[in-house]
Amino acid sequence: MLALPVAASAGEYVTPWHDGDLAVSRVLAKNKARGCGEYYYLDHRSSSNQKLVYCTPDGKNWLAYIVWVNIGRMTGPHEPLEDVPPPPRQ
Repeated sequence: MLALPVAASAGEYVTPWHDGDLAVSRVLAKNKARGCGEYYYLDHRSSSNQKLVYCTPDGKNWLAYIVWVNIGRMTGPHEPLEDVPPPPRQ
């Protein structure tokens, strides 16, 4: 599993966590993201097209992806950011 790019940090993403976005779901499916039975995302502070997505298959183990909804691309899976804890589950 890859670490998130060095440039990624908690300060780049705006809380609160969101769940269930059709555009994010499409990018995850198109790119065959694994471990995304349930996911939550944060919006990037300066780019509405970039999302930090945390996925979990079981509510305990989390994977991170960076998703660009405008171009249908993503990176990951990555380890979650140390300074961004997983979201509270709904």
